[in-house]
Amino acid sequence: MKLLLKETYLAMAKNSPGSKIFQTLLAEVDGEEVNILKGGDVSCAYFVSTLLKIFDLVKTPHATVSGLEKDLMQSGWSKSEEMIPGAILIWKATAQAGDEMHEHVGIYLGNDVAVSNSYKELVPVEHHATFDNKRKVRAIYTHTFLL
Repeated sequence: MKLLLKETYLAMAKNSPGSKIFQTLLAEVDGEEVNILKGGDVSCAYFVSTLLKIFDLVKTPHATVSGLEKDLMQSGWSKSEEMIPGAILIWKATAQAGDEMHEHVGIYLGNDVAVSNSYKELVPVEHHATFDNKRKVRAIYTHTFLL
């Protein structure tokens, strides 16, 4: 038997929409226990990095896009011009709930479809890779694992 890890990674990404497991990351802040993901409002990096950690494609899960991006670069990911299934997409910052500016990260599934955590639905959702040309991809990261 041979495990098909790349195929399993892609299947997990495709099967993630609707999952609530990425809504909570507890931390102690000023002596208080706080869900730093705000119930799924800011869970995109945690969703992507947790999936990647399962396959040892990053060192640790992350709560921020900047922390995840640093880990990607240290874990063998490289910037690319090409979106291939499984690639990590980072979108430019835009305003979301509360008018806070946030970058966004997700996983490219192929055929112009990506999956990322929705701050509106508070769970991962499938969507167009550029949100129907409403959000510009700032960076694409690929890994030899995906080839």
